[in-house]
Amino acid sequence: MTLKYKVIKQKTPASTGEVRDIYYARACDRKMYDLDMVAKQLAKESTLSPADIYATLVGLTDLIPLLLMDNNSVSLGSLGIFSLHFSSEVKNSKEEVNKRCIKGIKMKFRASPKLKKRLRSPIFEKSKNK
Repeated sequence: MTLKYKVIKQKTPASTGEVRDIYYARACDRKMYDLDMVAKQLAKESTLSPADIYATLVGLTDLIPLLLMDNNSVSLGSLGIFSLHFSSEVKNSKEEVNKRCIKGIKMKFRASPKLKKRLRSPIFEKSKNK
């Protein structure tokens, strides 16, 4: 398995005031796996049918938000942990902090150490596409 990348050119101001080109790598040529494709792939590697796996995955996508919104984090073992985090206005005293201070909510995913370890040694390949 290889990770494909392409080279991106970007103009950036230099400390001298002139604009210069810089280059960096960006992931590319990725294929999106939808729920149906994931279910079929998992079925090839298990004794379950694609329909059983699909139903389980759909149930999981319905259950995780419910659990998160009920003030829980959700650990999926060696996959990782889903949790909610929010941003808040800063106040000068604890009495000033209330629910109106909360401005944004985000779902975060923290990969497990086991998953991170599996992603440590990628093989990179420059894409032949532009």
